Amino acid sequence: MTQATISPTTLWTRKRRSTAWTILGLVLFALALAYAQSWAKSHRFWINQTPSLPNWAFILDPEAEVETGAVVLFRPPSSPLVTAHFGSPPMDFVKIIGGMPGDEVTYENGIFHVNGLPLTATKPLSKKGEPLVPGPTGILPENTYFLYTPHPDGFDSRYESIGWVHVRQIIGVGKPIL
Repeated sequence: MTQATISPTTLWTRKRRSTAWTILGLVLFALALAYAQSWAKSHRFWINQTPSLPNWAFILDPEAEVETGAVVLFRPPSSPLVTAHFGSPPMDFVKIIGGMPGDEVTYENGIFHVNGLPLTATKPLSKKGEPLVPGPTGILPENTYFLYTPHPDGFDSRYESIGWVHVRQIIGVGKPIL
C-alpha cells in the first residue's frame, strides 16, 4: 500500500490559508464589537411600566426623527399630580406623538381632536380621585407635541399636569420589540 505524501509547500499553503481565515474572523469580530458598542452608546432598552401602551419593551433611538405616530420617551414636567402618582423625580413616560408643530388641537365633549380627527378622551378624576383638568388647545407651536396613549387611564397631553411636550423633554423615539 502506498501512502500519499503531502509536500511541504502544500502544508505551508494550508497553514497560511487557515491563519488568514482566523485573522479575518478576528477582524470581523472586532468590527462587529466596535459597532455594537457604538450603537449601545446611542440607544437604550426601555421597559414601559404602565399598561398605557400595547407594547412594553422598546429600543430607544435619541437620533430618530420625531413624527406623528412615533412612540417617544420623555421627561414629564414637575407638578403635584405627577409627583403624587409617580414620585419625585418621576420616571420617564412613554407616549405616542398625536400632534406635531402646526397641528390644531381642539377639545369638545371630553374628547381631544387633532386637525379635526378624534384622538383621545379625558376622565374627570384620576384613579386616586383627584380632579383632572383638560390640557391646552390651539395650534401646536414649533418644537412642541401633543402626546397621548389609547389607554383610558393614560396620563399625557390631554391633561393640564402634563400638557404639550417640548422637544427638549423628548429623550428618544422608541421601536417596540415586545
